[in-house]
Amino acid sequence: LCPVNLYGEHKALAEKITLDCGYSVVRFPYMFAPSLTHKKHFFDQITGQLKKGEPVYMFTDYIRSSLPYPTAAEYLCRLSAAQPKDRIFNICADAPTSKYDIGLYAAEQCGADKSLVLPCLSADSGVFTERRAGTLTMSNKKLKALLGTEEPIGF
Repeated sequence: LCPVNLYGEHKALAEKITLDCGYSVVRFPYMFAPSLTHKKHFFDQITGQLKKGEPVYMFTDYIRSSLPYPTAAEYLCRLSAAQPKDRIFNICADAPTSKYDIGLYAAEQCGADKSLVLPCLSADSGVFTERRAGTLTMSNKKLKALLGTEEPIGF
């Protein structure tokens, strides 16, 4: 762990408390998919704009080991069933992707024109005022070893 802002420091502290209390920690990357509730998520907002023919700007320099919610849930269930002895696991994609890649995936999923997904840099957007990690990747090697699989994990 190498937090770069207060949010990351709080997540690290929560992990420490969880482990100190004898529980396990599962780390997830940025996750995405259509919302299954009445609350619209980022993915829903993107696909909503794309369906209307409106362009969306997506960061090319915000890199994560992203997963869709259903894939993350599947691997969490498989991990739980395996009853691991280790106490910290990452559930993430094999290869890192940018928010721009996720935008292209969203366009494909909703049948929108991919040219509506426009690349941009996070520094040029003015969205984030606090320091953030540009690239934040995780390894799922321990998860795959426990599950005895080499199948690709991604979206």
